Amino acid sequence: MAIISVFSAYFSRAEDITNRVGEMTGWPLMDDRLFTETSNRYGTSREKLERAMTGPPFLFNKFTHRREQYLAQLRTVLAELLADNQILPGFASHLIPQQVGHVLRVCLVSDSDWRAETISGELGISREEAQRRIHKEDLKRAEWTRMLYGKQPWDTTLYDLKLPVHTMDVEKAARLIVDTANRDVMRKTPESELALRDFATAAHAEQT
Repeated sequence: MAIISVFSAYFSRAEDITNRVGEMTGWPLMDDRLFTETSNRYGTSREKLERAMTGPPFLFNKFTHRREQYLAQLRTVLAELLADNQILPGFASHLIPQQVGHVLRVCLVSDSDWRAETISGELGISREEAQRRIHKEDLKRAEWTRMLYGKQPWDTTLYDLKLPVHTMDVEKAARLIVDTANRDVMRKTPESELALRDFATAAHAEQT
């Protein structure tokens, strides 16, 4: 079995789809646990941990390195929590090194016009305001993956499975993810186990 990581464009049914994957598999979503345990261990608020990934930038970060400090805290705890049969959604999904091969990396994307129409209808705002929010939120995602990988957030080289959710319902998207996670190619190997141990070692080294 695999670890499933899920990164998504803004307003692309990510919560509905990951919750359905959890229901289908019985696997836990570990994002809340990651933030809770990191906050408890280091005394860093969840707000600051999330801000380290999504912005806005910390004042004088060039000198204080607060962002790097908080990301190191998250990596340290994540390395300890990672095990088979888990789902990690959101920005934290990109903290798992690409070398860990038994991670199914999923990207959920959707057409901008579809998102604007959906947001406008569900939130009762204008299409112009919906487009503004899409642009703002997707910029956060672009900044995040550029910092980590030097790549755009929807770059296919970052993922094993990229789903255009405006063309399918939640059930179909979740089923595709589960079926892919159950393939033999996603099973843990000695190489992927070593990569996971290396991640844990490197994460701890960042804290020293």
